[in-house]
Amino acid sequence: MKGALAINTLFKLLDRLESVVMDGIPIPLMPYSLINQEKLILLLDKIQASVPEAVQEADQVLDRRDEIVQDAQREAQQILMEAKRQADLMLSESELMKAVHMEAERVRQQVMAELGAARNKTIEETDALRLEANNEARAIRENADQYAELVFKTVLGQLGEFQNLGQNAQKQLKQIRAAMMQNQNPASTIRSGEAPLQAPPSKGLKQDKKRKTGFGIKRTSTLPPDMLSEAAASSSSSDALSV
Repeated sequence: MKGALAINTLFKLLDRLESVVMDGIPIPLMPYSLINQEKLILLLDKIQASVPEAVQEADQVLDRRDEIVQDAQREAQQILMEAKRQADLMLSESELMKAVHMEAERVRQQVMAELGAARNKTIEETDALRLEANNEARAIRENADQYAELVFKTVLGQLGEFQNLGQNAQKQLKQIRAAMMQNQNPASTIRSGEAPLQAPPSKGLKQDKKRKTGFGIKRTSTLPPDMLSEAAASSSSSDALSV
């Protein structure tokens, strides 16, 4: 009963862990979310604390085995004492005395045989229960560790992808600013007998970022005024993403 309760408690904690991950604050236009680290660590601690209850149940079963053996020994001793009492009542007749001794010995041997069989059976049953409880506890602990490791790897992977996306956006913004500076000051790039230099067209975001964000970015070295003003307005948000 306690083992089943421990398993149910562990599954509930795993469900709560999944809820914390699913209830993270989503980032607009990106398949990422922010997760409360304090809640995540607290749930992992509770999961770890709930695992040893199955092992404690195995120890209780072992304690019960000793109690069963002691009860059987007390019962055997009572039977022997009763047989001895009956034998003492028949001391006046030798044949009855002999018969009583024989019967007492037979009962004693029978009780000892039954006691040995009961103790062996109890030991086998308790060993089987302890092995089953240990295997069950080990499986629960391994599944919990694997699930926690998977959650941490997923969160770290998402944070890494988010950081790369911010770096790419910052790089694109620098290229746009360079193009804007060259378009606003064309005379500074003209020397004697030389044609003005044009900024090379900026590359788009990588295909994997285009697939994850749902849109691509394509810019050239010469931009219309309305696109230049729009790029300047988005600089603050790109800097925030890079941080």
